[in-house]
Amino acid sequence: MIQINHLQKLLTDTGNLLEKHHQSEKKKGEKFNVFSVLKMETQETKTHSAFLGELLDYKGSHGMGRIFLELFLERIEKDTLKSKRLDPSSTSVQLELSIGNVFIDKDNPMNSRGGRIDIYLKDGKGNSASVENKINAGEQELQIVRYHNHNKNNNTVYYLTLNGEPPQSHLNLQSGKDFIEINYARDMIQWLEDCHEKCREAEKPILGSSIYQYIQLIKKLTYQVEEKDKKEFYDIINENFEAAQFIKIHAENARQSISEEIRKAVFEQLKTGLDPDKYLISEGASAYETYSQIWVFIKDFGLNHPLHFGIESFSGNGHKDGQLYMGINYWDSTGSKKSNPLSNVGYQVDLWGHWARLIDVRNFKGIPVNFKHPKTITALHRNQNNFKEEFIKHIVSEFTEYIENQYRGLYQFLDNNYSKK
Repeated sequence: MIQINHLQKLLTDTGNLLEKHHQSEKKKGEKFNVFSVLKMETQETKTHSAFLGELLDYKGSHGMGRIFLELFLERIEKDTLKSKRLDPSSTSVQLELSIGNVFIDKDNPMNSRGGRIDIYLKDGKGNSASVENKINAGEQELQIVRYHNHNKNNNTVYYLTLNGEPPQSHLNLQSGKDFIEINYARDMIQWLEDCHEKCREAEKPILGSSIYQYIQLIKKLTYQVEEKDKKEFYDIINENFEAAQFIKIHAENARQSISEEIRKAVFEQLKTGLDPDKYLISEGASAYETYSQIWVFIKDFGLNHPLHFGIESFSGNGHKDGQLYMGINYWDSTGSKKSNPLSNVGYQVDLWGHWARLIDVRNFKGIPVNFKHPKTITALHRNQNNFKEEFIKHIVSEFTEYIENQYRGLYQFLDNNYSKK
């Protein structure tokens, strides 16, 4: 049995090293990061895919031609079959490329296809590379399989994550053969540092500074430490290796437990706070699931109606990088995803077509309402000045206000298109 004092020593020593690291960042001015200031740290599409795509585009505003693309391909194509390697002289880049509507073949899942590829590279010879960019969001159903079936035999699928987390949507496809895993912590940082060096050689300090800022963001997201501190950090871990393994295994459960506590408390307050003559409430999935939510139905049309209000995801996973959001959800009684009928009357439909009128739950006292964010978990655990209780009330207030604002419009739509129970 692990000794508690071993855990405490590891955490104390690591905390001291982190504080030393933060002081070093402050001294060098690295605490200021434009991506952090603009709250764009974990936005996959607007920040990461956009920034990477701009560097890879030979027509990009960087004015460096194809050099960044060539460095990227040198870095990631080491495990790619020679026949599939891209010709950098004719490779173009496209973001959020649609490869058709999502089709999940229930009889033969390996034939599933369609979707939207985050970063798509294609050369003049017909070879392509599909980069699935994962920061915090969960995988879509059979995502790797669907991308593997695009431009089959000439397409390489790359699964890009922060620290090398393996995909779950590949069925019997093999890593290193049918798709290739790459990560920000190693592959992207090394490539970006190569790009930064090219900027120095080309005497483009502003471009170099922008890339350096992005490198610092990646190091923050992947919990990197400075080279000079690595030995000290690794010594701490190796000295307390059993305790480190113990913490690694239980850290996610600890985070999920407090997330589920908040979800249940929000549920209970909504049950007592929402008008029972207007609404029915359903718990949804727990914070131990990828997509974790609470559903609210308009009473006149019954529980489990395909159109209802929802707040998601208490797990810190799923869509929108773990940010808690609320909207009008469409999910039919058979569990299949069909075209959201709200799109026919001018509602903006988002997230694979089954959410409308989607908005984020606002930060509370500078703390993100995101159950994967370290600041959020720490603040909830410490519960200074009743922070946890106020945080729960904030979520309830935001969702209640949203429901009341949207109630009349949704009720009218349901009344015109569905029978009352």
